Formats: sequence, structure tokens, C-alpha cells
Amino acid sequence: MAFLTRMSHSLLALLLCMAAGAVAGVYAPALGDVAYTAAQVYLAIVSMAAIPLLVVATFFGLRQTMGLPFPGRRIAMIAGLALLLVVSCAATGLALGWVNAPGAHLDAEAREHLGELVQRAGDGGDIEMRLHDNGMQATPIERPRATVVPDNFFRVLAEGRSLGILSCALLFGLAFAALARTQHAALNHMFEGIYRTLELIIARANILLPVVAFGMSAHVLSQTDALTIRAMSGFLLHFVVLVALLGALAIAVIHRRGNQPLAEVLQHLKTPMLVSLMSSSTTASIPHTIETMSARLGFSRGIVELVVPTASVFLRAGSALYYVLAALFVANLYDRTLSAADIGMIGTGATIAAFASAGNSSLTNVGYAGIVLSMLQLPIEAALALFLAIDLICEGPRNLLTLLATCALISMVSAGLPSERVAAPAAEIKPAQPLRFVFARGHVALLAGCSVLASVLILLMGIAVGVRQAQSAVTYASPRRGEHRNFAMNRTKKLLIKRMAALLLIVQLAACGSLFPKGTRVSWNELTLSAAPGANQNSPVAVDVVMVLDDAMLARVTELTAAKWFGARADLQKTFPQSLSYLSWELVPGQTIRVPASAIGSPRVSAVLVFANYTTPGANRIRVEDLKGSIVARFDAQSFDVSAASR
Repeated sequence: MAFLTRMSHSLLALLLCMAAGAVAGVYAPALGDVAYTAAQVYLAIVSMAAIPLLVVATFFGLRQTMGLPFPGRRIAMIAGLALLLVVSCAATGLALGWVNAPGAHLDAEAREHLGELVQRAGDGGDIEMRLHDNGMQATPIERPRATVVPDNFFRVLAEGRSLGILSCALLFGLAFAALARTQHAALNHMFEGIYRTLELIIARANILLPVVAFGMSAHVLSQTDALTIRAMSGFLLHFVVLVALLGALAIAVIHRRGNQPLAEVLQHLKTPMLVSLMSSSTTASIPHTIETMSARLGFSRGIVELVVPTASVFLRAGSALYYVLAALFVANLYDRTLSAADIGMIGTGATIAAFASAGNSSLTNVGYAGIVLSMLQLPIEAALALFLAIDLICEGPRNLLTLLATCALISMVSAGLPSERVAAPAAEIKPAQPLRFVFARGHVALLAGCSVLASVLILLMGIAVGVRQAQSAVTYASPRRGEHRNFAMNRTKKLLIKRMAALLLIVQLAACGSLFPKGTRVSWNELTLSAAPGANQNSPVAVDVVMVLDDAMLARVTELTAAKWFGARADLQKTFPQSLSYLSWELVPGQTIRVPASAIGSPRVSAVLVFANYTTPGANRIRVEDLKGSIVARFDAQSFDVSAASR
């Protein structure tokens, strides 16, 4: 078991299993058949657990997303960006495929072989497929309605129709999210137990990935002759290269949005990427992807749980690229010169076919390439004959691109959410910055008043000095008159000058004191947020670390409970941007997040408060600006504490 676990997480080991499977498929087909049977058992187990996991994860994601401000806008933004990603993948494949022209440089032998395949498919006779029950005619409107919005949830569960299952799950999840916490507490605990159980089943099943890689490779090589693979190698090469290119762009987006080193991003994404590449299932990587994007890369758990299962069905980035290249390959194979209108039809048709194929199996998806080919008036038999032979090879890269597009979508959507951590100001992150003085209106008024007062004092001192000099001249001219009077006046003037000088010094010190920053400097080496397994009554908990920068705002914030703070924080930040700042996270039970000092900074503050949005009533607020060093915040079932870690 431990050996298989290590192999299932190693890219080199999986590639070696694929190579061994290829050899077995050529020289020992019986062994390959046994391994392929084991692979089918794996896929059956994963499908059995992944479908209810998809439902439960959608429930949790909708519940948490509906609790955020402007949930409708967020869901619309997710849908819009998902459509944009699919169109972008289709457009990129169309542009690069049109330049490189896959299928245009085949030799005569390859063209002859592919032509024979298409001819045999065309001469094979018509195949009757019953698309409706017992003679009931389904209208063109009724068929997609029944697919997207089924009238029997248990039937689509039994038939494994993921598109209908997801539609029912979304409707049920919206109603589930609308209930008060007290109304769905018991259901929430039950779903949580089901969710963890299904995650464990899929995690254990993924141990068989080396066997799956061996069996799939052996099956492909035993069922497909080498000449067909060589003739289609141009298409395969273009498809794999474009998947690698678009996948690299998606990883760059995740790295940029997640503010984590690229090596760590790749390390965290390795497991879900390997599962998607080797498992031939879009749902097998759901638990790994949720864990990676939320617990390890720090994106919102609610957004992740909503987007990952939904995108596994609807976000068809890999299929869009596949259909574009398939259409270009067939067009070049038939020496079809493509005009600008043809290019536009290919892009539009590939996008439509990608979404139309949502919820279907891999082999069924090949038939949707006929949508694009029919728009170009090319033979649909070419799609069935040529691409069915290599579809198992393309399935892994296709799922991988869909996975990375899903992760990029999560990173883009989560960047602007209040539940996400707010990046520290640039002046706090950079180690060397010029000294800046920031003046509020009160500071400017005080400085102007001090300047006016200093000018008046200087004027009075000048008048006093002038009077003294004039009096000295009079005394020098009449030395014998009023000597005692002159002595008293001189003494009084000296005392007046000393007092004015002292007053001027006090005023200048007060003015200088208003220019320099005041307050306590935050001196944290690291912040660790640790949620116990049953934290917040086994529910996610939102945590904010609030930096209060002036005393007036401190008086306002210390009156707020955690529930009131989370409701008012966005308005306070917009209204008083110079008076406070905050960083936000969301933890699920059992999760630990470590925040480096660079993300916190070392500003001078009036106070630092930690708010935790617990379901239980109470202030749920702790003041922590006096803590130094490594700070640890522990979140239990109904309360939390913050302390400095002991050395």
C-alpha cells in the first residue's frame, strides 16, 4: 500500500508505468487486458464516489458563497470568466493551429491509411440509436430541457448523468443556503460526514493510478495499430504542446494571484494534475483540487467548493481546444482552404460543441466534433473514424487543461473577495523605502497654528529687543537719571524674553511631535492560524486581523462584535481608508495557515484586533497589539485565543 501511494504521487513512476504498459500492449496483450480491467474497476469506484461528492461539495460551496456580500454578482462573475476561459482556449488553439496547419504535411502513406479508415467508417452502414423512450418523440427543445433540468433526480443519479445531477444540486444548494444556520445544523453535520467519507474513498482509489496508467497504455497500444498512431502523430503533437502552453499560462496566473513561490505552487498542484492526467475522469481529482486550492494555496474554501465540482462539468476548456484542432486537422486532410468566415465558424462551433458535450462520456464527446465539421460541410465520419482511435491518448491532456483552467478561474475570482487576505501595502512589504510624512487635516491645522504663533512670538521678541536698545540709548545719554528704574525695566524685559523663548520651544516641540508617527509598532515574526477539527461547531470560520491606525477609529471598532464587524468592514474600509486596514482568511476545521511577516508588515498602530466569525453569540474579538514574535491563534469549537509562541 505504501509503495503504491508513493508511486501514485510520482510523475516519473507513472511515466514508467505507461511505458511498461505500451510494451505489454504490443507484446503481451493478455496482460494489458487484465490491467485494463483493473483500470475500469478504478473508474467505477471513482464515479460511484465522485457523483455524490459533486452534489455535497456544491451544497457547501453555495452555502458559503451565498453568505458573502453580493452573491449574485459573484456567481455571474464566475460564469462570465468561465465562458471567457473556454473561448480563449478555443481562440488560442485556432490561431496557433491555423499557423502550424496540423494534417497538412502528411506523407502519402499516412494519407492513404487515414483515407482507408474514413472509407471503412463510411461503408459500415447506418447505425440506429434510440434517443427517446418507447416511441415518444422528443422535440428539439424538450431534449436539452430534459438533460439540463430533469424531472426525476433519482433517475439521473442512477444513470450517472452529471449535467442533470449538477443542475439538481445547484437548485437544492440554493434552497439549502437560504435556510438559517439553526435550521440546517443537523443536515450540515450529516453532509460533512458524507463529504469526508467520499474524499477518503477517492483518495484510497487513487492509489491504483500506476495500475490505471499501465492498463490504459496497454489497452491503447493493443487496440490501435502503430500506423494509425503515426499518421495521427501531428495532431497529437499539436494538441499536447498547446495543452502544455495553456497550462503553463494557467499556472502563471495561479502563481501571480496566490502570491506564493512558483515551486510551491507546482508542488501543491502536482497531485491533482497527476490524477487528472492519468485517471481519464474529470471528477477523480475533485477532492485533491479542493484541498490544494483552499488549504494549501489559501483561496476561499467556499468559492473553491462551488467552482471545482461545477467546472468539472461545465468548464470545457480542454474540449474546446480539442474540437478546434480536430476541425483544422480534418480540413487540412481534405485540402480545404479556410477563409476568415471558416475560421470564425470553427471557433464558434468548437465553443458550442464544448458546452454541448458537458456531462457526456469521453467516447460520446468525439461525436460532438461533428458539430464543427458539419458547419464546414466536411464528412462527420472522419471524426468518428480518426479520433475514436486516439481519444484515450487525448483524454488525459484534455482533463489536465480543464483542471488548470478551473484553478486559474478560482484564483481570478478569489482575488477581489472580502474573504480573501488583503495584500499588505507596498511600503510595508519592501524592506527599504524612503521616509514619508502623511498629514491629516488636523495635522495641517495644528502646524499652521503653531507657525502663526511662532511668528507672533518672534515679532514680540523683536519689539522687546528694539525697546531695550532704545532704552539703553536713553540711559547712556542720561546716566544719572532713573538708574534704578532702568535696572528694573531691564530685569523685567530679560524675564519676558526668557518666558517667550521657553514658550516658543514648547510650541516647536509640540509641532514636531505631531509630525512623527505614534502608536505601537507591530513586531510579528509569523502568524499561525490553527483551527481544531471541530472548530466553529465543525463549520468554516472567517478570521480578520484588523490594524486600527488612530484612536478615533479604535473607539468605533472596539464597540463592534465579530458579527457586526464582518457586516460593516467593507463600508468602514471605504469610508476611512487611512484609519484602518485588515487581512482576512477562511479556515475549515483541521486547517492550519502560516502567514509570513512580509504579508503582515510592521506598521505603527493604535491597536490590533482579531475577529472570528463564530456561529455562537459573543464578542469573538481579541486585542493583540502588545504581542511580539511568533503569534499563534487557535480556534476551537466555540471560542478562540491568541498568544505568542513560547521559545
